[in-house]
Amino acid sequence: YFDSETTIFLEEWHVIKTALAHKAFQPTSIAHQNFLRETLKKLEKLKAKVDIEAELKEIQLQLLPISE
Repeated sequence: YFDSETTIFLEEWHVIKTALAHKAFQPTSIAHQNFLRETLKKLEKLKAKVDIEAELKEIQLQLLPISE
């Protein structure tokens, strides 16, 4: 009963909420940090549609500085 835009949003949001619920065994690993960065990109895409400040902060707190 939702229009296609809402259905697409709900699918995207489900993926993000699942990612946010993920608990890492090694939060400082490169793989997990990459996972966080990809999740952050997905959140940024939704920023114009909904208030996701809390979710953005949650991810940003877990990110480690990139070392070169």
